Amino acid sequence: MQKSNEGFGYAALRRKIYELKERYPFAGYSVCARSWSGRALFTLSLGNTRDPALYIAGMRSGSVAGTQVLLRLFERLCECVDTRSELAGIKLHDVLCEKGVIIIPCVNPDGMEIVLSGAVAAGSYAGLVERVCADTSLWQANARGVDLELNFSHGFTQTKRIAEGCGYTAPGAHFYAGKVPESEPETRALVRLCRSRDVRHSVILRQGTDSLYTPKAVCGAERVEMMCRILELSSGIDRPDDTPGALQKNSFAEWFVSSFRKPSFVIDSNDSYEELYLRIEEATVLSMVM
Repeated sequence: MQKSNEGFGYAALRRKIYELKERYPFAGYSVCARSWSGRALFTLSLGNTRDPALYIAGMRSGSVAGTQVLLRLFERLCECVDTRSELAGIKLHDVLCEKGVIIIPCVNPDGMEIVLSGAVAAGSYAGLVERVCADTSLWQANARGVDLELNFSHGFTQTKRIAEGCGYTAPGAHFYAGKVPESEPETRALVRLCRSRDVRHSVILRQGTDSLYTPKAVCGAERVEMMCRILELSSGIDRPDDTPGALQKNSFAEWFVSSFRKPSFVIDSNDSYEELYLRIEEATVLSMVM
């Protein structure tokens, strides 16, 4: 079980991306935004990015397993395109002529660094972090103390009211939704990216009990059900009987579905990076081409 960075931080993330860029220059590498402390939100892409599937991780910072999984997935995709080999039984070189994939491996690089290095990693917000959190290994928010998972517009008023009723009324380690939706550069970047591309569906990796969650009320329910079954069968991660509570939902997934009427899937796991990758490699590849 992996509940902390275990030494993996922003420097390692950036170094890995530069290595991939040198080895696989045919892929796309860009920065879609900068955090409050100036760290990059890297965007990795392959194939037809006018018709992409979107994969994101690291929105909350307590575990970097999802970030490492997406870096490894992108590396394997590049390897298979470069050698024209198969992954999960699929010839990716051919598929990516028509479809594409965009990966944001870490939405919250400031939070990742705060967990790893303490309040000093928050830069000009170090005083805030020190004041509101005695143990930064528990930090989940961005440098400004906003929980990015709750900072999107869909259901914002209700979620904020529930959070405040539970005592989360100001910036802190988690569950503070912010003063207004999309107040943070990280959340604005995701909204901007989705509005500028015809994203087919999104997949969010995060830490939690083993579960697969997708918001309801999506057009084309048969396709969503088929994708859920494929993800369940290929990963061994099941859908829970009950939907998550307001503070446990990923509001990006809710926003994406309500805005575009397209599927979004949240995969929760407490596995280590290696275990999680082995479980979901096939699922992520299959979902990419659907």
